[in-house]
Amino acid sequence: MGLVRDTIANFIGGTSQQPDKMMFPNQSKKLINHLLNPSDGLLKRPPTEHIARLMDAQVVHPLNHTIIKEDEEYTVLFTGTGIKVFTLTGAEKAVTIGTGIADYITTSQPLKDLYAVTIADYTFVLNKTKETALKTAGFTNPLPASALIFVKQGDYITDYTITIDGTERANYTTTSDVATTKTNAICTELYNDLVAGLGVVNWTITKMNSCILLTKKDGTDFKIQTKDSNSDRNLYSFYKEIDNMTNLPLIAPNGFIIKIIGEDINIEDDYYLQFKSADGSDFGTGSWQECCKPDIKYQIDATTMPHALVREADGTFTFKALEWADRGAGDEDSAPTPSFIGNTIQDIFTHKGRLAFLSVDKSIYSDTQDIFSFFKKTTLTELDTDPIDVGSNSKMVLLKHTLPFSEELLMFSETAEFSIKGGDVFSNRTVAIDLAMEYQCSRHCKPINAGSTAFFLFENGEYSRVYEIYTTSTYNLDARDITEQVPSYLPKDMYKIAGSTANNLACFLTTKEVNSIYVYNYYYSSEAKAQSAWSKWTFDNTKILNVNFNQNYLYLTVQYDDGIYLERMNFSPKAKEENLDYLFYLDRKVYFEGAALTYNETTDITTFTKPYPIINDLTILDERGFPLDFTVVDNQINVSGEYTKLVIGNAYTSTWTMGKIYLRQQSSNGSSKVKEGILMLRDINIGYTNTGYFKIKVTPKYDTQITSEFEFTGKIIGMKSSTLEQIPVSDGTFLLPVISNNEDVEIEVTNNSYLPSCFLSLEWLGDFIIRGE
Repeated sequence: MGLVRDTIANFIGGTSQQPDKMMFPNQSKKLINHLLNPSDGLLKRPPTEHIARLMDAQVVHPLNHTIIKEDEEYTVLFTGTGIKVFTLTGAEKAVTIGTGIADYITTSQPLKDLYAVTIADYTFVLNKTKETALKTAGFTNPLPASALIFVKQGDYITDYTITIDGTERANYTTTSDVATTKTNAICTELYNDLVAGLGVVNWTITKMNSCILLTKKDGTDFKIQTKDSNSDRNLYSFYKEIDNMTNLPLIAPNGFIIKIIGEDINIEDDYYLQFKSADGSDFGTGSWQECCKPDIKYQIDATTMPHALVREADGTFTFKALEWADRGAGDEDSAPTPSFIGNTIQDIFTHKGRLAFLSVDKSIYSDTQDIFSFFKKTTLTELDTDPIDVGSNSKMVLLKHTLPFSEELLMFSETAEFSIKGGDVFSNRTVAIDLAMEYQCSRHCKPINAGSTAFFLFENGEYSRVYEIYTTSTYNLDARDITEQVPSYLPKDMYKIAGSTANNLACFLTTKEVNSIYVYNYYYSSEAKAQSAWSKWTFDNTKILNVNFNQNYLYLTVQYDDGIYLERMNFSPKAKEENLDYLFYLDRKVYFEGAALTYNETTDITTFTKPYPIINDLTILDERGFPLDFTVVDNQINVSGEYTKLVIGNAYTSTWTMGKIYLRQQSSNGSSKVKEGILMLRDINIGYTNTGYFKIKVTPKYDTQITSEFEFTGKIIGMKSSTLEQIPVSDGTFLLPVISNNEDVEIEVTNNSYLPSCFLSLEWLGDFIIRGE
């Protein structure tokens, strides 16, 4: 066929583990410390900027949570024994923890056991290993073994009798004299008979107006029966339970409890009433109010429930147990205990104005009028505001995560995903949990939203796979595997996904590679996905504890040998140094100027205090970008000469191993496929922009001893980049001679300097022979 040439338009396809011929032309074998930007090209990843040292290093991996609230921004470390709070500038805030409160967050593995979420003014902190409980004390009945006798009305010549344990103890018959028909008079006569018939040794008998309170002192049960000769419409007794509340008096002992029996076939409509005197007196006028069953456990044990970190008015923080509403009505039949009691809580979130939990196979939602109430306030009627306690209609599985997505609330188990629906009014009448999808999901790594899509992952043996949720054309939910091209790329034990819709990327953290961040770049053009690319960022001598996006920065909590630090990456478009057209690519970058620099005229030395312990490969630059020699004495860094601005940091290496180059032909459907034959590459032209340095290694497959190296330093004769006293950063193409079979050569591009590199496209030239010709 002869001489052929072709072009690779960009290098933003990401890493691929597919066979060479199945890879897309813009994909790579390896990408480390690159940012795959559809607008700019294959960039070196942004450097990290040092903010502050937060605390001493931790033996265990702490949980790190970021609070973003209006103009307040904090990073919180849960160390397993306590809490540290810092602003995003590194200033520590005081945290008050009451006696015994820290027990709730005490754990040897805070990263796995604890979870934090900020909702309004509270940062709720959940210990997923704590079994919730009710307090052992039951609802107090102040008048046990007590009966209330009520003379409701008096009539002429009417008999009134009271029988206790089968024996008549009091009786009275009114006459034609109106004075004998008064209810308080009748009550007095019956009271006197009771005192005479029962005595006061074993009984306490109290009268108020037309009511008598009869209490057995030893607390044992007794039987009471009242009768009158007016069809039992004049005299009533109330003991433990009745079937109608209409005859209850409005004068009664304060705290007296009675059970109201509903329909015999439905125990759920039984309820309890307690009398409350208006003035708090022991026996007086008042009203009957619904209450819960006597002796039932009615208080949530706050020490077993999620706690809260609260910012106080003075800028300090308090970590405390919360006050959860008590059971206010009913019993286990009419107002059951929330299903999370006796179990662990796995997630905490809000939905439709309710605070909610996932526990075992249920999702539980608070009362809309009180987010700390999970008990029904009344059993007399079903309210739309009542708490909701609901499980799946189709499968009983252990629920682990929730995610609001596309106007729905998704719930994730380890084997399936569910959607909860509630109509216009989210209540017990309308709520339903339906099976949405059946994909595996990690129990430890919480899914995240990513604009119109969402991400979740699961472990596949020693590796992790990531799925992207999307809405189909029929408005159903589905998910697709976005790690198809890198099935053994992401390690297992992923614990965090952080996303930025502004930058179209997601960061993944794993405990298997503590110095790495796995990065997924994606981009949609209209509704078509134009980019789906994986790469990795690595950091020397570092343990990445957490990452979170805020505005256009990625904040990193990083552990070095001497302590935990706060750093950040700037994702502002076209970021550059002051008075320069490019950026210094130094991790842990710090700027020194003004009072931070001290110049000694006698010694002609500029001195400044090192911001962190010096590690290998420290680089110091002047404001033009020229590297400087320096010495370190104790805590001071000395640089010869006078400077008004210096930059320090650690250079890091970016690595790009190209995919194999093939001659491709377009098919009728617009796709391309590899044209079979022998391709002998002659040379390659790599297009670059805003680039100051890179090195290329060309290694034959069968003899690594004859690797060829080509170095680009930015200087091009006759161009502006070769100007003296100026750092060479330029645009152009780099001619790379290859002279090799396309399948028998590996091409690796690295940049271990502080200077930028950005690769745009590639054009290659070669000889192609069709087999058999």
